[in-house]
Amino acid sequence: MDSRNVHTQQSSIHALAMLATNCEQNQETIASMGGIAPLVAFCSDLLVSPGVQAQAVLALSELSRHNRANQTAIADANAIMPLVALMRNTTSPDVEREVAGAFWTLSEDHS
Repeated sequence: MDSRNVHTQQSSIHALAMLATNCEQNQETIASMGGIAPLVAFCSDLLVSPGVQAQAVLALSELSRHNRANQTAIADANAIMPLVALMRNTTSPDVEREVAGAFWTLSEDHS
């Protein structure tokens, strides 16, 4: 994959994350249209650049922020183990930061 494709992926995923930020309607629309599974796939794929992985994790965070249904949907999409693997194996501080944030947003409002 050339750098232009990586940049396009990063930008597109970042835009998706921004659409989900503080907008429950957009969070629900993105999830209902199948947006969670591809983001989890980006987190799981070892050939994906750290920049794309960081943006995918950010998007998962924003989809789950204050949204219990999406928190559950992301967990049900088997995202937890790929996030743990990213945290353990990445050398990117950006990925580490985004994964830590994702764990926070996935667990908030759950007791």
